Amino acid sequence: MANTDDPRRGLPPRPLDSSAPEAWRRYAEELEAVIAAGEGRANFLHGRLNQIVSSPAWKVLRKARGLLAPASRAPAAKRAAPRSDSTELPLFHPVIQGQPLVSILIPFRDGARFLARCLDSIRKKTEYKNYEFVLLDNGSAERSTLKLLAREKSRPHVTILRIDEPFNYSRLNNRGAEAARGEYLLLLNNDTEVLAPAWLNAMLEHSQRPEVGAVGAKLLYPGGLIQHAGVVPGQDDVAGHAFHLCPAGEPGAQCVRNCAAVTGACLMTRKALFEELGGMNETDLAVAYGDVDYCLRLRERGLLVVYTPHAALLHHESLTRSLVNDPRAAAYMCRRWAREILAGEEKVT
Repeated sequence: MANTDDPRRGLPPRPLDSSAPEAWRRYAEELEAVIAAGEGRANFLHGRLNQIVSSPAWKVLRKARGLLAPASRAPAAKRAAPRSDSTELPLFHPVIQGQPLVSILIPFRDGARFLARCLDSIRKKTEYKNYEFVLLDNGSAERSTLKLLAREKSRPHVTILRIDEPFNYSRLNNRGAEAARGEYLLLLNNDTEVLAPAWLNAMLEHSQRPEVGAVGAKLLYPGGLIQHAGVVPGQDDVAGHAFHLCPAGEPGAQCVRNCAAVTGACLMTRKALFEELGGMNETDLAVAYGDVDYCLRLRERGLLVVYTPHAALLHHESLTRSLVNDPRAAAYMCRRWAREILAGEEKVT
């Protein structure tokens, strides 16, 4: 088993002592890029921390915690639906070759209400019908979830894998890919809901292009603002979402485009390609950045990563799992993808 504590994991390989000067020069340039990416991340975190602790609102928020806690236990307000006119796009007719099977991989732990809502929205709203569910149960124990799984087990085209291990997002999807029967894999969060009926058609259309390695969707917060419209390396620490918190109708988020990466909350890729690349990096990127790393490895092979707004879903980001900042994963990304993080979107064509 690989040593996950090795601080050199992800660094460029060191040339042999007998290597030519040119090899050592390239090695030095790669190390300089790694150092620059690490310094950029450190500066970002230091600046963000200073903004927080030096803000007059910090003390107010601390004092208000006791007042806010009761409010947080109040019944949730009715969810605001995205503006119907904010996501309107020109009519399009996706061109799909045949009717290939799509395997939808959904990791989860409990949260029956959210999983049921996700599954129901897919079954009721999705135009494309040749798909299967691979449900990745990461140790659910709540009675409501077990009852839901018992019902799902009797349905056709549903596979349930019980994986009683510490949470490892990359490993869960790798296990799901092994059990999938489809030619295409769709990684999907359990806290999503379908908005556009042709979403699967739109993603499959681009996934079938031989030059495309992965396809991502447009994800909106319940209030209608953009949660994801592509991923930009170097933004918000290691990587951030393009057009984050912009209105749903933001022009830049309304067109199909190539990007550096897309989120694994809704990502389609060919199963054969996923297997060829060894799946997601479950050793170094157990929780965060596994999706970004996968996309960057695709681009490293000369394949495109495509974002399409014609696949639109609602995303209650990390509703069933708290947000995690993994310093080790971030450090690995800075070592492995230093040049891409420094370049941001400049290299995307």
